[in-house]
Parts: sequence; C-alpha cells; structure tokens
Amino acid sequence: MKKIVVFLITILLVLAYAVPAFAYTVNVTAEPAEGGDVFVNDTAGGGEIASGKNAVLKAVAKEGYIFAGWFREDGTPVDESGAEFTYTLEEDRSYVAKFEKKYTVALEASPQDGGSVSQSGEEYKLNDSVTVTATPAENYNFMGWFTDPSSEDPVSTD
Repeated sequence: MKKIVVFLITILLVLAYAVPAFAYTVNVTAEPAEGGDVFVNDTAGGGEIASGKNAVLKAVAKEGYIFAGWFREDGTPVDESGAEFTYTLEEDRSYVAKFEKKYTVALEASPQDGGSVSQSGEEYKLNDSVTVTATPAENYNFMGWFTDPSSEDPVSTD
C-alpha cells in the first residue's frame, strides 16, 4: 500500500511541475496611438499573466493629451476613473485607453491690481465645463469676462 501511495504522490508532483500554469492574455491599446502609452504589469501593450495574479493596467498620457478613460474592446466604459487600476484576472481581456487633446484656459485680471482670478482645474478635454472666478480688489468692481482686453463687449458678466 505504501508503494502505491508514494507512486501516486510522485505522479502528482511530476504533473504539477510538468504542466505549465494557466495564464490569461491581457492586451491594452491606446486610442489614438499618439495620445499615450499603455502597460499591463509594466509591460507595454500587455501579454500573458499567470492565473491567480492581478493585472495592473496603466495609461500614461503624452504631451498635449489627457487620459479620458478605460474601455473594453466593444466600447463599453470600464468603471474605473483613474489612469491606473488593478483587477483580478478571470479571462482573456482587451482594453482601450482613450486619450483626448488637452486644452488649457488662461486667465488674467486687468488691471493686474484690480483683483484675482481662478479656475476649477488646470487641464481640460474638449467640451469640459470650466468654472472661473473673479474676486475684485478693494475699490474695484468686476466688469465681466472678455476674450481680449481690447474687447468692448464681455462674454459674460457673471
């Protein structure tokens, strides 16, 4: 009986080490390609990851672009808001990191000692909403927002 048990344990050990561990394939692409770089576990474009391991997806925007979100290959948005997220592998997957052109808003108080101006962020995607705030200095009144200091009509007086 001992010989049979030792034989079976030996067979199981040989099979455990001879059979490769199951792996999943995780691929990532950037859209547009010039918008940024994408990685899975620090490997550009992805690759195979052993079963039981986590996949860490990371998107890095290039100059002039901003990360817009992760999507599945069919266009379904992934419920992750950050450029980097981790998930437990369940199956082969392909993801798309979308990037959009980056826009900035420049504000200036005129005259400079007339008050201060601020905005709700620093980088924006097309059609993002931007909140701008003007705080007049003492003895000054807010006259409006102008696209050019020489303009006579304000874009807004709010």
